[in-house]
Amino acid sequence: MCRQSWCAECYTPLVGDKFHVDEPRDEGGFVWHKRGDELRYLVARSGDHLQCPFQCDLCIFRTLKGMEPGRQLADRALQRCIRRINLDALWARDPKTVASTRNATTRGIALSMTVGIAPPYPNLGTFPLQDTQGFGVAVQMVLASLNKGTYADYCQFDSIRGYRTAHANIYRASATGSGRTMVMIDQDNSCKRVTSSPTESDRFGRFTRGCKLRMGQISKSDLAMSVDTVVLYMDKIEARALQSVDPKTQRLWVSVGAYSLLCYVGSLRGNEGFLLDLYGLRLYLGEGKTQNNKAHVVAPLLGRFKNKLGERYHLILLAATTASGLNPREWLEWLVTVRQEEGRTRGPAFCDEAGMVAYSRNYEDLFIEVLSEIQEEKA
Repeated sequence: MCRQSWCAECYTPLVGDKFHVDEPRDEGGFVWHKRGDELRYLVARSGDHLQCPFQCDLCIFRTLKGMEPGRQLADRALQRCIRRINLDALWARDPKTVASTRNATTRGIALSMTVGIAPPYPNLGTFPLQDTQGFGVAVQMVLASLNKGTYADYCQFDSIRGYRTAHANIYRASATGSGRTMVMIDQDNSCKRVTSSPTESDRFGRFTRGCKLRMGQISKSDLAMSVDTVVLYMDKIEARALQSVDPKTQRLWVSVGAYSLLCYVGSLRGNEGFLLDLYGLRLYLGEGKTQNNKAHVVAPLLGRFKNKLGERYHLILLAATTASGLNPREWLEWLVTVRQEEGRTRGPAFCDEAGMVAYSRNYEDLFIEVLSEIQEEKA
């Protein structure tokens, strides 16, 4: 039952309103459920309140707005969000776990009564008239989940959980939050902080777990390309660069080719490739050409690399020519040449017209263009 001091008799079964997350989606087959799952995330179960702090929808509404709900559209939307939050929190636990706790509690009460003692369970108490459980942030997450996502008709859980992180950061920066934070230092001098942030409450944790279980996750991982595909990819970029009549377009294609090969051969993440320093590249370009050393080329990266502190130089050694026929040295030398044509001898090697470091979106359309052509040819 709801544990508000001024709402002692408001317990009602939670029957979910129709909501976008409650409606099953037919992806080409028949929608079906396992036996007993028809009402999953739609109703509460007997014993849910024994495992999750519970307040009824009306009590939460009063806490958030300080008034009774009206007929306004905003009030109706808030009530639907609160219903969704409650059901997500309750369904964070499996039905068998809930039933087991309920049955054990019932048997425990009977056993205590046989010897004439009160059951040893704590009073569930009452909630204060303020949002100590993070309902306001939970409402933001539910509303954000209605927005259109990149891969589906709604946002993914990983997208909406950012609202929790934002609230936690602001809470720690506030006078209230910073004053209540306690720090525990282990023997290895590692610090652990204890906070009273509403979004770190057990109730909010149940909501986020239940929300994630209900929404699921659509994973669109980037698939690795085979060496043959990379060789073909580089051949097509080289052809585009050589065939470009406009010098600006040619320089762009050369940048895309050099960047792609640097990241592939150097096993770099996308953002790390943009750390290539033009001055260092020109300075070390002669390294690896002598007969005493194996043929290689130096790619100097300048900045914070691999969680290192401070701005540092990181000299990455790449084979001048790989066994598969890729030519990092030729592309990096070509990159130096086109930067020289622009009158640039220092700064980021991958840059825009203003000389500022380029963004991945500047190259993304060209990546997709070449890869789509390869995909069509192999179809």
